[in-house]
Amino acid sequence: MMIVAIGAFVGIVIAVFMVLARISTERGTWATLLVAIAIFYPVFAVESGSLESFAVQIGAASFFIILAFLGARVSLWFVAAGLTLHGLFDWTADYMLADPSPDWWGPFCVGVDFVAAAYLAIKLWRKQL
Repeated sequence: MMIVAIGAFVGIVIAVFMVLARISTERGTWATLLVAIAIFYPVFAVESGSLESFAVQIGAASFFIILAFLGARVSLWFVAAGLTLHGLFDWTADYMLADPSPDWWGPFCVGVDFVAAAYLAIKLWRKQL
């Protein structure tokens, strides 16, 4: 649980930075965040040297990148959903056969993803975006 809490803290730090930098209301910022989060698993797969793992992870990342694109072009709710779904993906990553990430990565990223998704959803509900 401590690793999830650290990830949540990092998610809060990211949100504070976005507010201070005045980029938390930019559609592209949120879409870029989702793309950046999604690309870590393919990077871990490249590092592991497993072609099978890379194929699986690039497929999963593509799904989240499509959600980011839809979020930037249609509705940021796609990004909020993508961040939530990526958190669930992280939650189950240790049970995937092709998981190339370090053992601590999934729980850490769960915290980041859920905080970012919650913050974005609150901004959307309040019509601040």
